[in-house]
Amino acid sequence: MLGGTFCRRNISDARTARFTAADEKLGAPTSHGEKAMTLKCEIYTQTSQTTVTVRIRTSVSNLRKALQQAYGAIIQYLAENEEQPAGPPFAVYDRRGRDSLDVEAGFPVFKSLPGKEGIQAGQLPAGKVASCLFTGPYDHMEPAYRSLNGGL
Repeated sequence: MLGGTFCRRNISDARTARFTAADEKLGAPTSHGEKAMTLKCEIYTQTSQTTVTVRIRTSVSNLRKALQQAYGAIIQYLAENEEQPAGPPFAVYDRRGRDSLDVEAGFPVFKSLPGKEGIQAGQLPAGKVASCLFTGPYDHMEPAYRSLNGGL
């Protein structure tokens, strides 16, 4: 299954020069007729963005499942509130030990919404951002992480 995952990090001007924006095709179509994977990285200045998020603590090996559950809960919450995401999902990671992550997973939204059962309203701050948009199977997105983290 193909999907888009948006990885984003706020950066300082000093780090900008070390990050090279890239458009990259990452593979041929699969035997199931899916499109080739793509990776688009860029640096831009982002205005603050209203969000809804879920905070998760998970192991690296369980990250995929944890993100699927978090994004699913948020999509259901948005549908209950007759709202749509204002953009692709994002995840903000904070490593807590060798195999433990604290993750804030969410979607940008058009307006502030009240929180509910672990879903919080929030804001992504304005500032210079490095972003990588990966399109393809989740288990093939390692190049997006390398591009984002290696370039900063």
